[in-house]
Amino acid sequence: MKKYVLLPDEIIAYLNDSFEELELASYNGGNAPKDKPLPVLLPVPENMLSAQGCNLKLSARGVPNSEISLELPPGRENARLTNLYAGAVYDYIFKNEKGEYKDCFETARILPRIMDVDGICNVRDAGGWPAGDSFMRQGLLYRGSEMNLIGNHAIEITPDGINTMLDILKIKTDLDLRNEEESGFLSASPLGESVKYVRLPVLGYMDIFQERFIQPLKEIFKLFACREGYPIYIHCWAGADRTGTILALLKSALGVSYHDITRDFEISTFAKFGVRGRCNKDFTYVEMFEHLKNNEPGETLKEQARAFLTGKVGLSGEDLSNIEQILLERPVL
Repeated sequence: MKKYVLLPDEIIAYLNDSFEELELASYNGGNAPKDKPLPVLLPVPENMLSAQGCNLKLSARGVPNSEISLELPPGRENARLTNLYAGAVYDYIFKNEKGEYKDCFETARILPRIMDVDGICNVRDAGGWPAGDSFMRQGLLYRGSEMNLIGNHAIEITPDGINTMLDILKIKTDLDLRNEEESGFLSASPLGESVKYVRLPVLGYMDIFQERFIQPLKEIFKLFACREGYPIYIHCWAGADRTGTILALLKSALGVSYHDITRDFEISTFAKFGVRGRCNKDFTYVEMFEHLKNNEPGETLKEQARAFLTGKVGLSGEDLSNIEQILLERPVL
């Protein structure tokens, strides 16, 4: 079975580098953005080439709502596929007046699953990561940059990008971590009226432990505990610092390892916002985990994060259980 790698070579090199000794600046991610996935170019079988073109349908095995349907024009020799699930087997079928052709292919399970959404950047699926004996589900929680044009940020989602968010990612909730002024005084999502817009301003890293952010933090995690709101797109400006902080807390509470949380955090380096490294003195990423270790009970990061969320933020055990039921899945043996 043909297997496709979805990540650029630069990200693969980073993931293969020593976790303890890597030098993120050497990848120059901020100077030459590499935050888009590699497309799968699926060849049209020779016996299906036609003056009338053909239809392609595919879906990932065992993944609900993963169906894709494309109409390929005459003369097109391959189908360009993006935003596929990582570590999935796709069954596909070409059809036209000549008949049909069925086959399958596989995508490599190399995380994170980065996404291509026209007009915005640093978009990726928060799922896929191992969490104890489970995995975070793909296709439910996405992170990335802001979507509306603000000042000189040069970020604005296009109509094609909106279609991707609605038709492929199927976003239902736009969770904005920016303050009112920073958001341009938005009152509705740029994705349209079908998407619920929720703005809950916070700051990142060590600032998240300030008393003034306890209530918005509680509301954010209450959203994570509500199945009806998914899929969720969570963002700030760059989708790196505030967004990375919230997802670090969430993944810690779900049992994702510090190693994998940090790998995902540092992938923002490959967008256009500059290096995001655990040892960058401009941020207090490492200190955030040390704060949990030194101030919350528990032997593991998972226990410490859950103690913070229940003891300080005010979540219930039922809230955390609901989040687990929504976002975690057991591997298929």
